[in-house]
Amino acid sequence: YDTWDDYVIWKDGKIVCRAGIFKYSQAAWEVAGVSTLPEYRCKGYGESIVSHCTAIILNNGKIATCTTRDTNIAMRRTAEKVGFMEMTEKV
Repeated sequence: YDTWDDYVIWKDGKIVCRAGIFKYSQAAWEVAGVSTLPEYRCKGYGESIVSHCTAIILNNGKIATCTTRDTNIAMRRTAEKVGFMEMTEKV
């Protein structure tokens, strides 16, 4: 897809963590679809891949975004470690 790039971390002969970059506008791209195998969680893989994807977005001159559910505490913590700030949209 022209609007999506995938990135993975390989370890022990398998994909242990993945994330995508969703190119949803000319100005902003999103770190999306972050997933880590349960037995590889809490080892820094999520933070590493989110950092990598964020750097790619910023190096392309885009605004980096990251959206997740309020209940996804692990992803919220990972995004915060990388430097994302919580923003709430008022409707």
